[in-house]
Amino acid sequence: NNIWPTPWPEPTTPTDAKSRPNTLLIIPPALPKRCLVSTEDCSHPSGPLWSSVLAAVNLPKDLLESGDGMSVLQAHRLPDPPQQLPAVVLVVGSEPLFRHEALNWLRQAALAQQNTLADELSGPQVNWEQVANLWETPGLFTSHRLVIVQEADAWIRRHRAPLEKALQNPPKTCTLVLVADAESSSTKLYRAISRRGLVIRCGELASGELAKWLVARARSHHNCTLSPEAAELMVERAGTQPALLDQELAKLAAAAGAKGKITAELVERLVGSWRTQTVWAMIDAALQGDAGQGLKLLGELLHSGQDPLAVLAPLSCVLRRMATATEIFLHHWEQGRRVSLDQALLEAGEKRFALSTRAQQLKQLGRFRGRELATWCTEADAALKGYSQLPPPLVLERLLVRLSTQLRPPNTPQKPR
Repeated sequence: NNIWPTPWPEPTTPTDAKSRPNTLLIIPPALPKRCLVSTEDCSHPSGPLWSSVLAAVNLPKDLLESGDGMSVLQAHRLPDPPQQLPAVVLVVGSEPLFRHEALNWLRQAALAQQNTLADELSGPQVNWEQVANLWETPGLFTSHRLVIVQEADAWIRRHRAPLEKALQNPPKTCTLVLVADAESSSTKLYRAISRRGLVIRCGELASGELAKWLVARARSHHNCTLSPEAAELMVERAGTQPALLDQELAKLAAAAGAKGKITAELVERLVGSWRTQTVWAMIDAALQGDAGQGLKLLGELLHSGQDPLAVLAPLSCVLRRMATATEIFLHHWEQGRRVSLDQALLEAGEKRFALSTRAQQLKQLGRFRGRELATWCTEADAALKGYSQLPPPLVLERLLVRLSTQLRPPNTPQKPR
């Protein structure tokens, strides 16, 4: 938003910039890096710089007509299909769902133009001459041609030089789509495609970005409302694969019914396989002090073939957050400040919807065991990776028993160290 430096007011229309021909536009690092702008003709609102800034902020339909501005989109937040496709498009990234949606987005844009012909090729099976002939030859009875080269990584490496040369004067009535797993943004080819065409990135997302993507996708594709807390829980329960998360989202949307509201409680009840749900039930039982139920569920998991490290990973994640919350709470106490367990857990990174449950569990553990949780997790992790002669089931059983109510140390009036 604040792309105009003070003391100038932020412009409301492009005409404001026209009255200030020497004004410098400053793009902060927080702005999405979708545009690589040049300093040419930056005094006029229709120039490349102004168009690129508008494209970066608003992503209008005419993004592809931004002149020399760099056009790079993220596949998980594509705008409406453009009215006209560029001469070349690079779809780069290994995430299958995002790649599939990027290609569908391009096909929709091509079908919007009347009499479009589409050709799909396999990169390992074609050479430069075959692709160039299709790319440079318009259809006999069509106004536009779409040529898609799948698995194009090796093809790009073999034919990089002629492709870079062809991009200096690309055809007007054909669009070449290159689908590759990786292509460095520092290469000459990448920069040429981003200037004269379009790059769609289909890479993996971090957990925070995945949660935001799930909230938006629930609204746009499944006609339901997903709370941010429920989205974070989905990522925690189902993993970081967008395709799997989308399947879980479809299941939750059907279960939400006419209300169309997906809550954290619904996610907790429905998301994940039997093994995933059993792991979390085991964690809750152990943290509530019920070692018997925790050991029973642990036995079911191990007998079903679950990897002990896959059991320890979510348990360790929860215990380390509780250990951090314990240190935060005791640090405030030693400084003479009062802070609630909920606030300490929130500072430690715990999800809001789980604060009350985790606070009760931390009270059951007590402050002395709370300080030892991180050490216990480290010991269990090392033991499962070969630094102990104990069998893996016994390592996990020992960790669960340490959390039981029976082993809780007696409360003492001693001030924590």
